[in-house]
Amino acid sequence: MTKKHRPFELLPLNVLKEKATAEGIRSTTKKKIIDKLIKPSNERGQQPSSRPMKRAVPPTIAPLVNLLKQSYLRPQKDGNRAAAAIGHKNEEPFLHSFNAECEKSHTDNGDLNPYDFDLPIKAIYRVGLMRKKGSSFAKACLDGAAFLEDDDGEIQMVPVEVKSRVSSTTMTEAHDRIEEEVGAELYDERKKYQLRLSSSNQLLKTLLHDKSNPKREKSEAFQLLHSAYVAGSKHGIMLIGSRDKLMYGMFVDYDEDLLNAYDTVMQYMYDMYFRLFYESTSDELAENASLIEAIDLVDWLDMHSFLTNYNVWRALNVKVNASNIWFPLPPCARLIPFQNSLRNVFKGNLSRRCFCLLLLFSVLTRCLSIQ
Repeated sequence: MTKKHRPFELLPLNVLKEKATAEGIRSTTKKKIIDKLIKPSNERGQQPSSRPMKRAVPPTIAPLVNLLKQSYLRPQKDGNRAAAAIGHKNEEPFLHSFNAECEKSHTDNGDLNPYDFDLPIKAIYRVGLMRKKGSSFAKACLDGAAFLEDDDGEIQMVPVEVKSRVSSTTMTEAHDRIEEEVGAELYDERKKYQLRLSSSNQLLKTLLHDKSNPKREKSEAFQLLHSAYVAGSKHGIMLIGSRDKLMYGMFVDYDEDLLNAYDTVMQYMYDMYFRLFYESTSDELAENASLIEAIDLVDWLDMHSFLTNYNVWRALNVKVNASNIWFPLPPCARLIPFQNSLRNVFKGNLSRRCFCLLLLFSVLTRCLSIQ
């Protein structure tokens, strides 16, 4: 029997879960969900959920919806914002601490420690948006770029990512994992440790794993892999610390096959999804039926907000004037168009004095430009 004549419809797991949520069904496995859905509601022993049913995402635009959700993140709660702020604040101090540990390991005359930060670092820089050499679309915002001298005397750039374990749970878990790896008899919480791993080593996933956030090991591992790919490096460095100090680092050696496979994936992603944004105009995107439907499925995004940010992104990524813009771009927390900034002044909780200063600055700038 062909699909055309089937008297039923095949539903993916995400659609089944949405239907189960709307019916107040809390089962997680596909079989249990189906078993409960086919029963009359009075036989399930559960009350229907009062929450409105989420709209199912058509499989044809699901990747586009996910791309928009990753590009325009959901507004964070206060706790998440505070944790993110601590993480950003720690980036530069942790890079300084990492550099100091590397220098100390070369001057330390004590016993050889296999977990020393024994890396031939010549310099570490803070960088902003970096573009892969020879690519128009592969980019990454690195927390740092370390320049190491190899055995042949050549200088190589290695990307550095910094992660802070802010909550007491994640901090304790990170502490326990590094203590278990180093050994209780050698571990000293006053010291910092570096582990050298291959990308295929299971220990890499173990050190990144978080019981409260199972997605962390995948997202952080992919982030470091992407940074190495963009930097054109076979290595990556991840520094992990607590709220206020560096705990340990990981120097990851990437297999050549993995980097080649990732390049294939990136090219496929460009052809299937990124090309739309690089090779279309704003007017074309505003009339694109698939994009309109995808934006409508992202609760915190609308077409006006998308186009406002898209035009800024396009100026920095597509219509790049080489005499004015070159990569890497300097670090920038967020680039806000003037109309958005002005609205934030009116709607936000800035003081009147601050607003007057901003208004005076804009008037003076305009007067000077006219002269």
